[in-house]
Amino acid sequence: MVPPLLERPVLARSPATVELYLPLSSALHPETVHRLNVALAEHGPPNLALVTTDHWSRYQNNLRYGRPGIYLSAPHFSAWAVHEHQFRLLWRISEPLKVVIATRRAEADLFEINDLAGRAICTHHPLNLEYLAANSAFTNTLTTATPVTVPSVFREMHSDSSNCQGFALSDHYFRQLEESRPDVYIRLWQSRVWNNYAFIAHPDIPGDTIYALRELLQVPEFRTAVAPVLLQFAEKASLTVATADDYPPEYRDTLASYWKPRQSQ
Repeated sequence: MVPPLLERPVLARSPATVELYLPLSSALHPETVHRLNVALAEHGPPNLALVTTDHWSRYQNNLRYGRPGIYLSAPHFSAWAVHEHQFRLLWRISEPLKVVIATRRAEADLFEINDLAGRAICTHHPLNLEYLAANSAFTNTLTTATPVTVPSVFREMHSDSSNCQGFALSDHYFRQLEESRPDVYIRLWQSRVWNNYAFIAHPDIPGDTIYALRELLQVPEFRTAVAPVLLQFAEKASLTVATADDYPPEYRDTLASYWKPRQSQ
């Protein structure tokens, strides 16, 4: 699942707690969180602690300000942490990532993306790629859409009572919808192709902790437990070694209106 990244450290470091942040809601996925905690307790290093994103602002601000931890983060967040705070890239989900904005076929007055200007678009948490797409997708108009944050856009699109006229979600999930609800939705817009979510580590994280995480990702019980987290963003829970070239500085550009690089502050 995870290619080699580094050799086993010769010297063990301090067993200080290292937080492993995964983009996962314990409210929406309690069984997955439980399985992860059990697998981590049974097979992981004692200093690694799982943190979910129930408190989204904490997760996002930790990345913005470069706070210690190991994170599975979206491509624009990963590039920010790497180029602003010298985080280390570890592994990325092998498949690429795209964002789609879709609408119901029954919305007879919506033919192209600018028709959603001023309308409600269901998205995920602010500054996720889906949320940013609700503002950046529009051309030739002074009005953007109104992002409406929901726990799960995918689940919202399975409801017939949603008040949203548009929906921003990954191409991976949209293709699943095309199979489960054929002819209900059409895509109006899709983003550039990004390298997918990546595991990144604060520069002060000890090498033996990173090695231990790599070993943990080889354990069948933990691989099974973490697979649903990765499958939120890709069809296969497959990881490959990530490099700086995979997350160039330009990936941060989508955050330019919200976060200022240190050199401009």
